[in-house]
Amino acid sequence: NINEPFMRLRDEFNGTIGVAAWNWVIHGPIELKFAMKTLMKSTALPAGTSREYFVDPPSLFIAPTAVFYWLFGVGEWQTRAGPILFSLLSLIIFWKLIARVFKTPWLTAASSFFYALFPMGIFYGSILINDPFALFFILVLFLAVVVFEEERQQKYLIGICIITFLGGLSDWTFLFAAAAAWL
Repeated sequence: NINEPFMRLRDEFNGTIGVAAWNWVIHGPIELKFAMKTLMKSTALPAGTSREYFVDPPSLFIAPTAVFYWLFGVGEWQTRAGPILFSLLSLIIFWKLIARVFKTPWLTAASSFFYALFPMGIFYGSILINDPFALFFILVLFLAVVVFEEERQQKYLIGICIITFLGGLSDWTFLFAAAAAWL
C-alpha cells in the first residue's frame, strides 16, 4: 500500500526479532547457542513454517530486548525500549565525541542537534533491528580511540578491545568501523 510505506517493514522486524528475543527469555541464550531462533516461513515447504536459526546479523543486539521482556513482559514499548535507549545513548556518545575532537561548544551543540534530527536515526531508532546498537558501538569505538590517542593509557586500549568484541557481536557493519579505526 503506497500510503504506508514503512509500516510493514517495522512490523516484520519487530515481530520476527521480538520472537527471537522472547525465545532467549524462554530457553536462555546458552541453550540457543546465542543465535536468533525464530519462526521463519520457508518457501520450500508448502504453506508451513519451520524452526530455523537466523544467523545474519550477529545476535547480541536482541539481549536488551530480552531483558526488557524478562522484566516487564512482552509488549510494543518493551520491544522498542532497547533501540530507543541505545539511540539516546548514541546521541550522548556523539556529543562527547564531537566535544572531545573539536573542543568548540557551539559546534558540539549544532552537530548534536542535527544528529538528533537525522531521519535515519528517528526511523531505525524505534525498530528492533541491529542498526541502533551497531551505531552506538561504532561511536563508542571512535570515542575510545580518540581518548586512547590523547591519554596513551593501557586501560583505554583494553576498552577498545572490549568494545570491538561487543560491537562485532552486534552487527557486521561494525567491523568496517573497527578496520577504519585500526588504519
